[in-house]
Amino acid sequence: MCIRDSINAEYMGYKDLPAALECKWFRMSVQGELMPFEGISGPLFQPCADDIGMRICVQAQPLTDVVKYNGMPLFAEAGPVQLDPKMEEKAREIFEKGTAELEARLEKVNFDPVEKPEELPCKALIKITQKTLCLLAEEKQIYKCTISDKYPHLKFIRRSNNAFELHLGESQYVNM
Repeated sequence: MCIRDSINAEYMGYKDLPAALECKWFRMSVQGELMPFEGISGPLFQPCADDIGMRICVQAQPLTDVVKYNGMPLFAEAGPVQLDPKMEEKAREIFEKGTAELEARLEKVNFDPVEKPEELPCKALIKITQKTLCLLAEEKQIYKCTISDKYPHLKFIRRSNNAFELHLGESQYVNM
């Protein structure tokens, strides 16, 4: 979702220049309650699986060093967010197969792994079966766990739009 093309400004005689925006993004509940996404203030927002079926809203106003903006902020909403049919088919194939592999970039390890990567960030591979999760870095297994109701689980880092924490156990996680 992008609101970049929604607001243009005039500056020193030049018209239709893109305006710098301060944005606040929200997820709208079924009851209409706005729940803010913390740490996201730019004009771009990348929905994730948690947003499927929800409406996404943005409040934006020009950001300027010259004068304080006193007008009404722009407000827009979109959705509900829908799952791309190709992604849905891919997910269905993975569930039917019972295994999946995901390439990622390992940024931080918050525990003592079986074998530490030589340096971070590095390439990583997450291998998942119906019963286990295995994390490899530099083609070496650094962690393996049995899947339970509680672990592992993902926490999306919204402000980056492309990062997540993989929680492997109590106070054990990796940033990817």
